[in-house]
Amino acid sequence: MKNKNLSLDIIPFQKILLIILIFFSLVKIFVVPLELLRGFGDITHFYQLAQIPGLPFIDYWVEFPPIPVYLFELFYWVGKEDFQKFSILFLFFISLVNVGNFYLVSIILNQIEPIKTQHRKNIIFFYLIVMLFLPYNWWYFDGLTLLFLLLGMSQFLNKKFFMSVVFISFGVLTKLFPFLFFVVFIKQKIDWKILIKSIILIVLIVGLPYLLFFVLSPEMTRASLVSQAMKGSWETIWALIDGNYHTGNFGPLWERLDPSTAFNQIGNTSLIDPKITFIFFGLLGLIGIWRKTIHRPRQVTQLVLFTFCIFFIWSVGWSPQWVLYVIPFLLFSIPDHRIGLLISVIFILVNFFEWPIIIGFQWLNLLPITILIRTIGFILLAIYLYRKMADVQKNAG
Repeated sequence: MKNKNLSLDIIPFQKILLIILIFFSLVKIFVVPLELLRGFGDITHFYQLAQIPGLPFIDYWVEFPPIPVYLFELFYWVGKEDFQKFSILFLFFISLVNVGNFYLVSIILNQIEPIKTQHRKNIIFFYLIVMLFLPYNWWYFDGLTLLFLLLGMSQFLNKKFFMSVVFISFGVLTKLFPFLFFVVFIKQKIDWKILIKSIILIVLIVGLPYLLFFVLSPEMTRASLVSQAMKGSWETIWALIDGNYHTGNFGPLWERLDPSTAFNQIGNTSLIDPKITFIFFGLLGLIGIWRKTIHRPRQVTQLVLFTFCIFFIWSVGWSPQWVLYVIPFLLFSIPDHRIGLLISVIFILVNFFEWPIIIGFQWLNLLPITILIRTIGFILLAIYLYRKMADVQKNAG
C-alpha cells in the first residue's frame, strides 16, 4: 500500500512536467528559427540522404539501419522535397519521441525498487532539463532508438517478454547496439520455451527486412552492412592509438551510388585488431555477469548499463550523442540519486565539450582529454556496477 501511495503522490508532478515538455517542444519548433534548431546536428545530412534518387539499401547504400532511413524518405515525400518542411517534420516527430522517452523514464523509475518521493521528483525534474536543453535530443534520431530500448525495458520488468523482444528488435533496426539488451534474457530465469520463441521472434523481426533487401539488391545491402566497419576508429582511446582525429562521418553523398566505395577504409587502419580486443572484452564481460543472478528490477538496469560500458570501452568508435543511452540507465541503476545525477552531468559536459566545441572549432589537441575522461568514466562505472550487483546478490541470498 505504501508503494501505491508513493506512486500516486508523484503522478501529478509527472503530468505537470510532461505538459511543460510538450509545451516547450512545440514552442521550440514553431518559434525558434530552424537554422538554430538544426545547429551542429545531422538533420541536413538526413535530408541529403533522402535526396538521393531511389530507395536506401536498394538503389544506394547507407550507414544506418532501415527504420531511420525510411523515415527520412517519408519526411522527404510528405514535405514535398522541401528542406524546411523536412526539418519541421523531423523535429516534430523527434519531439513526440522525446515526450515518450520522458514518460517511460518516469514509469520505469516507478517499476524499480522504491525510493523516496522527493528523490524520484529530483530525478524526473533533472531528466526534463536534459530533454529541454541538451540538443542531442533533436539533432539526431538516437532518441528513437532509446524509445524502443525503454519500451523493451518496461515490458521486460512487467514480465511481458515477447513484447520486450518486439520493441528491442525494432531498436536493433534503428541502431544496432540495443541488441546488447538481450543479455538480460540470458541471465533472467526464463522458461526455455519462451527463450526459444524469443530468439525466433528476434530473427524474424530483424532478419526479414535485411533478407528482403538482399533479394532486391544484394550489392547495396552488403555495402550498407559493411560501411560502419570500414570507417576506422573515431573519438575513442583506440582512435588515439591509431592516430585518427576525425568523427564518424562518411565521404561525399555521390559515393552512396557506388557499392564499392563502402569498402574504402576511412582513416588509419587499427593498430590493434578489434577482433582481438573483442575477445578480451567479451570474456571480461562474460566473467563479470556469469555468476550474477537477477533478483530485483534495479539489477536488470545495472546489468544493461554494465554491458553498455563494456561495449563502449571496446568499441572503436564513439559518437557524443550516444550519451543519451547512458543517462537514463545511470538514473535507474545507481541507488544514491545524487551520485547518479552527478555522474550524468559529468558525462553530458564531457561529451558536449567534445562536440560541438572541441571538434567544431578544430581544437583537436584537446580531444584526448575528453576521450580519456570518458573512457576512465566507463571503466570506473563498470567496476561500480559490478560491485553493486554483487552487493544486491549477497543481500538477496
